[in-house]
Amino acid sequence: MAKSGENMAKNYLSQKYGLDVTKIEETDEKRPDFEVKKEGEFQFYCEEKTIDNIFIQGLIDDSAYNTISKKIREAAKQFKSINPDHAYPNVLVINSMDEMKNYHDLYTTVTGFGIIEDGKKIRIHSAKEEVIEACETVDFVLWFEKDKFKNFMLLNPKYEEKLKGIFLIGEFQL
Repeated sequence: MAKSGENMAKNYLSQKYGLDVTKIEETDEKRPDFEVKKEGEFQFYCEEKTIDNIFIQGLIDDSAYNTISKKIREAAKQFKSINPDHAYPNVLVINSMDEMKNYHDLYTTVTGFGIIEDGKKIRIHSAKEEVIEACETVDFVLWFEKDKFKNFMLLNPKYEEKLKGIFLIGEFQL
């Protein structure tokens, strides 16, 4: 599934935003999947993570929170390996193939809040330190469901202006 997700991410970034997406050579040390440039100028590192649909009733205890926080923490380690001083933005692409894990689960995992029907937010849990720490490294998430873009989320405001320019976004709202 990894190659399929990587191809989807690469095609999306290059076709939608005109970005030059280059695979980073794999080594023994886990690193992000891509370096991304625009008109020859380096823009950001990118890692793609796929959430597989592995639900087998009663056999797998893998909540949305556990799955998503694990993907964010893994990506943070990979970004730190190549961008230890956080000199460039780090963008995570998550492609959920599991219809039971969606963008709202990302939002809840990162913020601790759920959004109810009238748009109000309610506290569901406190964000754990390990997720908060990973969000200091992972700046931005592009969320896909079954290879279709659904939403994005700014996790770290360090590169907010640069990312808004790259992804042609007005204002971020949490």
